[in-house]
Amino acid sequence: MTARCKFIIESVTHHAYGGRTIRLDARYDQPLSEEGRAFSNATPTGQMEIVVQNDRVFDLFQPGRHVYVDVTAAE
Repeated sequence: MTARCKFIIESVTHHAYGGRTIRLDARYDQPLSEEGRAFSNATPTGQMEIVVQNDRVFDLFQPGRHVYVDVTAAE
């Protein structure tokens, strides 16, 4: 089973060593689109923070951009 979550990139913090801390929030467009309504009913709130060091994906993480996070069991 896979769960798809929709987040907005709240902030990006650049670090001296080259990595970036990405803060994501489960926040949806207003007024809610049909997709936003479905996601907000399933996951009304949440935060995630990740550190990314792969410069090939830095462009994906722009503040204000909505992204999907797919969750699949690793076992």
